[in-house]
Amino acid sequence: MSTCICFLFQILVPIANGTEEMEAVMIIDILRRAKANVVVASVEDKLEILASHNGGLGGAQAFANSEKLMNLLKQQRESVNF
Repeated sequence: MSTCICFLFQILVPIANGTEEMEAVMIIDILRRAKANVVVASVEDKLEILASHNGGLGGAQAFANSEKLMNLLKQQRESVNF
């Protein structure tokens, strides 16, 4: 008997310059171990980011300043039917 795990949704993990490495890596790792379909995307102009060993405040500010990310999150919220 085989088991099929089907994914209805992708889980977006945004990253940015200043992102705390361990916060991003642990979230991605745990979700992938749970067989989630994880998409990691940079809000910067390029895929490579400069992470921070001293805290994620820079990453949080970059997320708040990302018009693309804010629009994506608003669209997601509006599409959810509760």
